[in-house]
Amino acid sequence: VRYSLKVEKITPVPDVPSFILGITNVLGEIISVIDISDFIFQRPVPLNEKKRFLLLIQWKEIETSILVTDLLDMVFFTKSDIRKDILPLSKEKKDYFLGGALWNNRVIGILNLKKILRSERMNFGENN
Repeated sequence: VRYSLKVEKITPVPDVPSFILGITNVLGEIISVIDISDFIFQRPVPLNEKKRFLLLIQWKEIETSILVTDLLDMVFFTKSDIRKDILPLSKEKKDYFLGGALWNNRVIGILNLKKILRSERMNFGENN
């Protein structure tokens, strides 16, 4: 995660999957906006939410953003903090997570950005 910011305006893009909400301008860069809840759980984030944030992420040459409704804190976890056995998810959904970590008596899912960004569903318009 490069940084987080409050969502201003998201411009829809035609003919993309529902989890691609569109694009937005971030400091002069046009960045795509992904609804990770819709991508993983098929439960879109309500777009009428006033409390929406973007997490700007970069993985190799890919820059995008993930829409979230709650941003409680930015926390660093070590590899030893991340456990594969504590996420109450199906195997299919667990594949999108490195695992989970305990923080303030809550289980926090740690996304596997490599798996998400390289997935067939995410690369819908490319010839692989």
